[in-house]
Amino acid sequence: MKRIIAFSTITLACVAPAHAVDFNTDALKSMQKEGHAIVAEAQAARVYKASNGQCLAFSASALVLANCNGKKNQKWSLDGNSRLVASNGKCAGGAHLQACGNSKAQKWKHDSN
Repeated sequence: MKRIIAFSTITLACVAPAHAVDFNTDALKSMQKEGHAIVAEAQAARVYKASNGQCLAFSASALVLANCNGKKNQKWSLDGNSRLVASNGKCAGGAHLQACGNSKAQKWKHDSN
């Protein structure tokens, strides 16, 4: 029994008419500016409040909960490596501030609360 295999090649050429696209450059600039503002706000230092109404703070190298006052020791940023960075540049890891690294104890994420 012989098999017959046939191949057929079809080449289609589709040429779409060229149209110029007009961009509203003022709208694009406005959207870009708004996007930069959103990113800056997301990266800005903020205060983290616990369910008891106190704020996350640091004292020397210890993490503590204290009455919220918005001072420098209560300002935190979540960096691009999911680390909670204090205003002094050190990272929250467990119950202490420490030099920022890649340890699992320094990985944080925002939840719905």
